[in-house]
Amino acid sequence: MSAQSTDSYLALQTEADLQQLIDDRVVESEVLDFKGALYPEKSGPWTSGHEFARDVAALANNRGGLLILGMEDLKGVASRRTPITGQSSETAEQRLR
Repeated sequence: MSAQSTDSYLALQTEADLQQLIDDRVVESEVLDFKGALYPEKSGPWTSGHEFARDVAALANNRGGLLILGMEDLKGVASRRTPITGQSSETAEQRLR
């Protein structure tokens, strides 16, 4: 996976694949979006579900894509994995629904 071919994002399946994004300095694109942290409970008038829905809709309105939570970017380039901690994946998923 490289910055030249962000479509290869579909192959992401393991933690090693996530590390490869950093190693290859993969750039965010219309089909790939990095979020360093889980959406906050509330951000101004928006809930975490609203923010999440907005990002998913942006990908869906294009040609689909992958939203990676737990990956920080530096000027759009994958830079550091930041695993989501503090709550179970089920709790986080429920909050985003």
